[in-house]
Amino acid sequence: MAETIFIATDLADCTERELAQRRRAYPRWVKAKRMTQALADRQIALMQATARKLRAEADAEGAKGDLFGRSNSVLEIGSQAPAQKHFGEHP
Repeated sequence: MAETIFIATDLADCTERELAQRRRAYPRWVKAKRMTQALADRQIALMQATARKLRAEADAEGAKGDLFGRSNSVLEIGSQAPAQKHFGEHP
């Protein structure tokens, strides 16, 4: 199986897309009684905090990139070798 590598910018972009999706969908879900407004607010706030954190990390890593603009921080999936930084793991 080929290994999948995500750079910090990929992760930040993904969470920002998810945040936008939640902002579009959750008002309809609240109106349809699929979720409460309190839960919608909490879930949006959690994704917003996650997006901000990952974007700040991506920006910081981008500033430390090499001469070709590549980031030094990646998340490897399906690989035996650990990545330099796994987002979401505690030190």
